[in-house]
Amino acid sequence: MGDETLEATSRNINQDMSRSPTNKLTKRLSLRFGSEAFIIIGAVELCNIESARTLALQPWFIEQNNEFVTSGELIRLCLEKGFVAFAHELIEAGYSLPTDILIKEIKKNKPEAIRNIITGRFYPETGFELEYWYLLHKGMFSFAEIMRIAEPQLQNFQIDEHNFDQDNEILEIALKRSLERGYDDFACIIMKINPMIVNAEMIQIALDQKNIDFLRRIWTGSQQDNHAFNRIKRSQTSALWANLNTKTDDQTKAEVSDIMKISYIIKSLLVREHIQEARKVITWPEAADDKDILRVCVEMGEEEIGRDAISKRTREVTQEDFRYCISEKFYWLALDMLKWDEPLCYLYTKDAQKDIVELLRNGSTCYFAAEMLARIKPAIWDSSNTENVCEIVDITLKKSIEFYKCPHPIMYLVLMAEFLLKISNVNIYHSTICKETAEGLICLAKCIEDNIDEENELKYFLMSKDTQGRTVLTIIAINDFFILLENNDVGSIINNMWIGDRKNEGILKASTLYSSFFAPAGSEEKLLFFNKMDNRKAYMFQYEQLVNSCKLRFFGQMISVALLVFFYTMMVELAHEENTLEDFANGAKTEVFLRLSQIWIVGIFLEKVITLIFFSVTKRKIVADTWLALDFLMFIMMIFLMAGINQYYAGDGKWLSFISSSDFNALMHAVVLCFVWLKLFSILVVTESYGPLLRIIYIMTIDMMTFLLVYFSALFIGAVIMATLFNGCTSSNKFEDFGSSFLSLYRIGLGDFTITDYTRFFAFGATLEGILVVLTNVMLFNVLIAILTVTYEREVEGEESKYRATLIKAYYRWRWDDNYGLLILMPSPITIFITVVLPLLFGVKDSSKITKLFSRVFFILFVLPMFIYFTIMSCLFIPLVYINSLEAFAKGGIKTLKPRSILNEQAGPGETDSDEDEEEEDLEYSSAGKEIPRLKTFSIRRAVIWVLVGGVVTALAYLRDLLDFWRLTFKDSRKSTFNQEEEEADILSNEIFINNLQTTLGSFDTDEVTVDDAVEKYVSVDNSLLSSIVLADKNLMEKRRQSIITFFEFMSYSKKWRKIRRKDVLEMLPHKNYYSENYIFRARHMRIVWISKALKTFRKTVSNVNVKGIELPKCVILNETFQIRRVMITAKTVKYSLNNAEKNLKNVEDRLDEEEEIDKLMQNDKSQDLMNI
Repeated sequence: MGDETLEATSRNINQDMSRSPTNKLTKRLSLRFGSEAFIIIGAVELCNIESARTLALQPWFIEQNNEFVTSGELIRLCLEKGFVAFAHELIEAGYSLPTDILIKEIKKNKPEAIRNIITGRFYPETGFELEYWYLLHKGMFSFAEIMRIAEPQLQNFQIDEHNFDQDNEILEIALKRSLERGYDDFACIIMKINPMIVNAEMIQIALDQKNIDFLRRIWTGSQQDNHAFNRIKRSQTSALWANLNTKTDDQTKAEVSDIMKISYIIKSLLVREHIQEARKVITWPEAADDKDILRVCVEMGEEEIGRDAISKRTREVTQEDFRYCISEKFYWLALDMLKWDEPLCYLYTKDAQKDIVELLRNGSTCYFAAEMLARIKPAIWDSSNTENVCEIVDITLKKSIEFYKCPHPIMYLVLMAEFLLKISNVNIYHSTICKETAEGLICLAKCIEDNIDEENELKYFLMSKDTQGRTVLTIIAINDFFILLENNDVGSIINNMWIGDRKNEGILKASTLYSSFFAPAGSEEKLLFFNKMDNRKAYMFQYEQLVNSCKLRFFGQMISVALLVFFYTMMVELAHEENTLEDFANGAKTEVFLRLSQIWIVGIFLEKVITLIFFSVTKRKIVADTWLALDFLMFIMMIFLMAGINQYYAGDGKWLSFISSSDFNALMHAVVLCFVWLKLFSILVVTESYGPLLRIIYIMTIDMMTFLLVYFSALFIGAVIMATLFNGCTSSNKFEDFGSSFLSLYRIGLGDFTITDYTRFFAFGATLEGILVVLTNVMLFNVLIAILTVTYEREVEGEESKYRATLIKAYYRWRWDDNYGLLILMPSPITIFITVVLPLLFGVKDSSKITKLFSRVFFILFVLPMFIYFTIMSCLFIPLVYINSLEAFAKGGIKTLKPRSILNEQAGPGETDSDEDEEEEDLEYSSAGKEIPRLKTFSIRRAVIWVLVGGVVTALAYLRDLLDFWRLTFKDSRKSTFNQEEEEADILSNEIFINNLQTTLGSFDTDEVTVDDAVEKYVSVDNSLLSSIVLADKNLMEKRRQSIITFFEFMSYSKKWRKIRRKDVLEMLPHKNYYSENYIFRARHMRIVWISKALKTFRKTVSNVNVKGIELPKCVILNETFQIRRVMITAKTVKYSLNNAEKNLKNVEDRLDEEEEIDKLMQNDKSQDLMNI
């Protein structure tokens, strides 16, 4: 066909399609096969067969559109439309006939298409017994009879329409055909009708044709369908297995047993590269626990399949499996095995530790070594490897270029720093070098943070998790690497983690009345209460906010503890007033606060127990701290008080006879009250206002412990001396015994002393007492002040980063979990009710549903106070909005401004034109088709209307806000929009991206490739896989190209040179038959250019020292003084030599100039002589 004919046909089709809606099938096929296929499909849809025949039967079209020709979609569409003759022409021209054409039409229940297929015999020539059975199964007996008459092989079946499912002969042959042709769903349906027809031959056929669901039913002995897949368990006994045993002999039984081994099935599928089918097999119940499955995955080179098996495995991994993974360099799989004890035991051996150290030499394996070293306990570490580790790490950081190949660079650095600091405490000989190397690692991590330009990418690096479930930020906070938390982007990331991914607008801003009242004057928002509550914003009372915001849940904890402080303080105060210290329950007022406090404290105890359970089930490391111990002590003290221990052990004639029962009871309540206030302090530590101050006080208290030990030791010695020497020598008897002497010296240290009360040895006593005053009151207390000053200055420096570390630790504890988040949702005393739900939460398989259900139920208790506050405060704004909105509503009137009137308002009275001129200009303005300007102005009519009905309107708005409050409480305000264009422009989100990348880099022979060359090659490879419609979209193609350029720029080792080390990239992204989401996600975030730049910055930092603006070699500063002097002398000598050389060079240049002038004169003389001759 010529170009003109093709264009005419396309134009006609497009015109017809514009007048008729195009169905989804046409759109889908056109996007897949291109514009020419779109023309043909559109022609058939519009019954324009001549146009379709003209193009579809052309040899050049058949040759250029092989995918469309072999798909069979055109034949299927023709038979649906009734164009049987055209379908025959297509088959004769070389179009493929789909083998499932009849089955699909039966599923769609299209009688006309089924009739055309059967009468035209468009179904397969063999194996059509399956289609015959399917017609019977769907109740299409008339079509089945037509097919049986047309096919002699089917005439042997004598089918009863009402009992066709009882005919084992047709069921068996249909099951065999479905397995042979790979119709897994049909095979499962037939087997569900009669499982007894299954035999050993069918199992082998199913494996060969990858009928995975059929094999799964054989494996489990269960007939449950796919929708119940997650609940299926392997049966202990099954009628299906019993039937197979009776049908097969011993040899066949052994063969079937071998075939049904998971490792055999996985290997059979992987040999034929059926990756997705192998992944489905791993999801079978107990399939991942097969003892040989991991070895098979390693042997077949499918590490990602092995990782999938590990994620679903419940059986212990052996040391042999772990060692085999290490030897075959399947390090990702080895890391996944570290959640079991056996692999950890292997890491404790000396040979294993030596091999792990060698992995540090390679940049692509150093991260795996760091993960394994982090799991080794310092006491079990072979110290002979310490020096080697420090040396290798030092070379990697300062001399080698291997580091940028590390898959998780910051994670590697903090893990190695953590490991070196741990072993430095038990390895005194190498302690210094370990700490210096750790400092270098942290310094490089700081350089990487500073060189990452995008906050989202920095978040990816910092939120990466190690094998213990800890993020990089968590490791930094636990080990006090505060320098890594000083970056502003890091602070923004931490704040967003704590506050939540969306900042809420509070409670009252949800009220339309409140928003209208505080809206700017003259704005449209003044009448915002006419609209519903804005559901695009996030509010504090929404369930999603409580789930996503640790700060909001912590706020609930703070309110709960504050209430407990109030209850307990009031109880103690009222007990003094009512004189019920003996038993607080005897007072009418104190009993109420006592019971409330007891409920709260029991709730706090249960909260801690539930939190420990939460840590256990979510695999988070339990961090034991002082606050946890105080909570348990507070609960124990309350138990003692409830038991009335003061009445049994305190008072006259009892064990504690020195104290009365009421005083002992009051003392115990005072201790509990102190614990309650400390509990409040533990909450305030996380707040930005009080947290840094409380942390400084806590650190000061710890540092003061050493001083107090020295101070009280001095008091003890002085008390012994003074009691021995001056017993009975003072009128006040302050040194009568050791106790009196100790107390007197303590008072002397505080400044309360006198030396005039000595009755004997006045001079000696006064002198000795004066020495003690100088020692305690002057020297020791000044030392204390110095200690506290130094501590304060040290802690104030970097205060913000230390507070961020506190937030990270709190976030690690309070981070939401979809399965067990219910356990950390609510504070005391609601935790009492949560405890009741625990058996149900752990008794079901899908705990996320229970968590979601009860979290919403308990959230109602949390949101009720907010609703009360919202109701009261919004009600107060009804009269305010009624008055304030009068002007805004009245100004809704419209005034038409004529052109001349505008001029008249701006001009004076003598400058205006006549009325006739004004009317003529108005007529010209309207005839020109222009709109006459309109202005909103004050309308008395609208003002009167508002005065009459405004109160009702605001009241209705108030009631609507109350309804909207509950409507938005459990509604997700996020709007997930799907943009197909953006998805197609994002080329870095699938396996095709990895395959194209490896094809691109593999096509070059040189070690280094420029970014431009790599981009051009990738674009050509990528475009070859796209349809013509996508290629025609210039904007989309430009976005895809820009994504490619950006990616390859990140892969270059320098922004200036824009070159890629091809072999290194291929080593970082090795070829695999299956690429997991983690693999693709890791590839998308590779940033070699940033790591290389950070390495340069780090090496410049550690190699030079800036002294008064001058960069000096670090070795010069660290060496002896005479070496510095020698360097300075050498520098002067060099400068003097350079000056002399410059002078000599000038002399040489002058001589050369003179010789050139002499040569010119001689040449002129010679030429003159020649002319004369």
